[in-house]
Amino acid sequence: MSERKRVIEIDFDGALHLGPEEKRDPAGIGGFPATGAFQALHAYAAEFEVVITSWRFASQEAVQAAKQWLNDWEVGWRKSRIAERKKVPETLITAQVCFAVPPKEADLTAVKIGPRNVTFAGTWPTVKDIRTFQPAELES
Repeated sequence: MSERKRVIEIDFDGALHLGPEEKRDPAGIGGFPATGAFQALHAYAAEFEVVITSWRFASQEAVQAAKQWLNDWEVGWRKSRIAERKKVPETLITAQVCFAVPPKEADLTAVKIGPRNVTFAGTWPTVKDIRTFQPAELES
Protein backbone atom coordinates (compact mmCIF):
# COMPACT_ATOMS: atom_id res chain seq x y z
CA MET A 1 0.00 0.00 0.00
CA SER A 2 1.38 3.42 -0.93
CA GLU A 3 1.68 6.23 1.59
CA ARG A 4 -1.03 8.88 1.31
CA LYS A 5 0.25 12.20 0.00
CA ARG A 6 0.06 15.25 2.23
CA VAL A 7 -2.73 17.66 1.23
CA ILE A 8 -2.20 21.26 0.15
CA GLU A 9 -5.28 23.50 0.01
CA ILE A 10 -4.84 26.49 -2.31
CA ASP A 11 -7.31 29.36 -2.34
CA PHE A 12 -8.42 30.05 -5.91
CA ASP A 13 -9.48 33.67 -5.29
CA GLY A 14 -6.50 35.75 -4.23
CA ALA A 15 -3.78 33.10 -4.50
CA LEU A 16 -4.20 31.55 -7.97
CA HIS A 17 -6.72 33.96 -9.49
CA LEU A 18 -5.93 37.66 -9.33
CA GLY A 19 -9.03 39.50 -10.35
CA PRO A 20 -12.37 40.67 -9.09
CA GLU A 21 -14.49 38.17 -7.22
CA GLU A 22 -17.59 38.02 -9.40
CA LYS A 23 -20.13 37.56 -6.60
CA ARG A 24 -23.14 37.95 -8.88
CA ASP A 25 -21.87 35.36 -11.36
CA PRO A 26 -19.59 32.81 -9.66
CA ALA A 27 -18.88 31.17 -13.03
CA GLY A 28 -17.77 34.46 -14.61
CA ILE A 29 -14.02 34.23 -14.13
CA GLY A 30 -11.77 36.95 -15.51
CA GLY A 31 -8.47 38.30 -14.32
CA PHE A 32 -4.98 36.84 -14.39
CA PRO A 33 -3.14 34.02 -12.64
CA ALA A 34 -0.65 34.96 -9.93
CA THR A 35 2.99 35.13 -10.99
CA GLY A 36 4.57 31.70 -10.62
CA ALA A 37 1.23 29.93 -10.16
CA PHE A 38 1.71 27.20 -12.76
CA GLN A 39 5.31 26.53 -11.85
CA ALA A 40 4.23 26.15 -8.20
CA LEU A 41 1.18 24.01 -9.05
CA HIS A 42 3.26 21.56 -11.08
CA ALA A 43 5.91 21.31 -8.35
CA TYR A 44 3.24 20.78 -5.67
CA ALA A 45 1.26 18.21 -7.70
CA ALA A 46 4.39 16.10 -8.12
CA GLU A 47 4.78 15.82 -4.33
CA PHE A 48 1.38 16.44 -2.73
CA GLU A 49 -2.36 16.08 -3.19
CA VAL A 50 -3.50 19.55 -4.31
CA VAL A 51 -7.01 20.82 -3.57
CA ILE A 52 -8.02 24.19 -5.03
CA THR A 53 -10.81 25.79 -3.01
CA SER A 54 -13.25 28.65 -3.51
CA TRP A 55 -16.63 29.79 -2.21
CA ARG A 56 -17.75 29.76 -5.85
CA PHE A 57 -17.19 25.98 -6.25
CA ALA A 58 -20.57 25.24 -4.68
CA SER A 59 -21.70 25.45 -8.32
CA GLN A 60 -20.48 22.82 -10.82
CA GLU A 61 -20.75 25.49 -13.50
CA ALA A 62 -18.18 27.54 -11.55
CA VAL A 63 -15.87 24.52 -11.18
CA GLN A 64 -15.99 24.00 -14.96
CA ALA A 65 -15.35 27.73 -15.55
CA ALA A 66 -12.33 27.64 -13.18
CA LYS A 67 -10.94 24.56 -14.95
CA GLN A 68 -11.35 26.26 -18.34
CA TRP A 69 -9.74 29.46 -17.05
CA LEU A 70 -6.76 27.51 -15.67
CA ASN A 71 -6.43 25.45 -18.86
CA ASP A 72 -6.50 28.55 -21.07
CA TRP A 73 -3.79 30.29 -19.04
CA GLU A 74 -1.68 27.13 -18.69
CA VAL A 75 -1.61 26.57 -22.45
CA GLY A 76 -0.04 30.04 -22.79
CA TRP A 77 2.31 29.43 -19.85
CA ARG A 78 3.64 26.23 -21.43
CA LYS A 79 5.19 28.41 -24.18
CA SER A 80 7.23 30.39 -21.61
CA ARG A 81 10.97 29.94 -21.12
CA ILE A 82 10.39 28.75 -17.56
CA ALA A 83 8.10 25.96 -18.72
CA GLU A 84 10.46 25.03 -21.55
CA ARG A 85 13.37 24.63 -19.07
CA LYS A 86 11.29 22.53 -16.67
CA LYS A 87 10.13 19.04 -17.48
CA VAL A 88 6.44 19.92 -17.36
CA PRO A 89 4.08 16.92 -17.60
CA GLU A 90 1.92 16.88 -20.73
CA THR A 91 -1.21 16.54 -18.59
CA LEU A 92 -2.87 19.88 -17.82
CA ILE A 93 -2.79 20.79 -14.12
CA THR A 94 -6.60 20.62 -13.87
CA ALA A 95 -6.36 16.84 -14.37
CA GLN A 96 -3.88 16.60 -11.49
CA VAL A 97 -5.74 18.58 -8.82
CA CYS A 98 -9.15 18.57 -7.09
CA PHE A 99 -11.62 21.45 -6.81
CA ALA A 100 -13.74 21.94 -3.67
CA VAL A 101 -15.61 24.38 -1.47
CA PRO A 102 -13.38 25.30 1.52
CA PRO A 103 -13.95 23.04 4.52
CA LYS A 104 -15.85 24.60 7.42
CA GLU A 105 -13.32 23.41 9.97
CA ALA A 106 -9.53 23.54 9.75
CA ASP A 107 -7.91 20.36 8.47
CA LEU A 108 -4.62 20.02 10.32
CA THR A 109 -3.33 17.59 7.68
CA ALA A 110 -3.42 20.38 5.11
CA VAL A 111 -1.16 23.28 4.35
CA LYS A 112 -3.39 26.17 3.31
CA ILE A 113 -2.03 28.62 0.78
CA GLY A 114 -4.08 31.76 0.44
CA PRO A 115 -3.92 35.54 0.68
CA ARG A 116 -5.12 35.60 4.29
CA ASN A 117 -2.72 32.89 5.48
CA VAL A 118 0.79 33.24 6.77
CA THR A 119 1.98 30.71 4.19
CA PHE A 120 1.21 32.95 1.19
CA ALA A 121 2.37 36.53 0.89
CA GLY A 122 2.73 36.92 -2.85
CA THR A 123 5.61 34.46 -3.17
CA TRP A 124 4.88 30.77 -3.60
CA PRO A 125 6.41 28.59 -0.86
CA THR A 126 8.88 25.98 -2.07
CA VAL A 127 8.14 22.26 -1.95
CA LYS A 128 10.74 22.05 0.86
CA ASP A 129 8.88 24.74 2.85
CA ILE A 130 5.65 22.78 2.52
CA ARG A 131 7.26 19.41 3.22
CA THR A 132 8.62 20.74 6.55
CA PHE A 133 5.47 22.69 7.54
CA GLN A 134 4.12 21.85 10.99
CA PRO A 135 0.67 23.12 12.00
CA ALA A 136 0.60 25.37 15.04
CA GLU A 137 -0.49 23.77 18.28
CA LEU A 138 -4.11 24.42 19.15
CA GLU A 139 -4.69 26.24 22.42
CA SER A 140 -6.95 24.39 24.87
